[in-house]
Amino acid sequence: MFSDLDRPIWGVPAIAEVINRSPSKVYYLLEKGHLPARKIGKLWTSTPRELLAAVTGRAPAEAE
Repeated sequence: MFSDLDRPIWGVPAIAEVINRSPSKVYYLLEKGHLPARKIGKLWTSTPRELLAAVTGRAPAEAE
């Protein structure tokens, strides 16, 4: 079973919300390869866990 941190999120606006950055900044970070995401078709996808680990430098604690 997936936790909320492991559920895929789709699109730059959703990624921007998770890491609290503007969509334009997220596009820049994605294109430079600074965020752990994959482009599938026209959409970027990742998980909150991967994004938060990249931004904070550590994995988030599991919610109980």
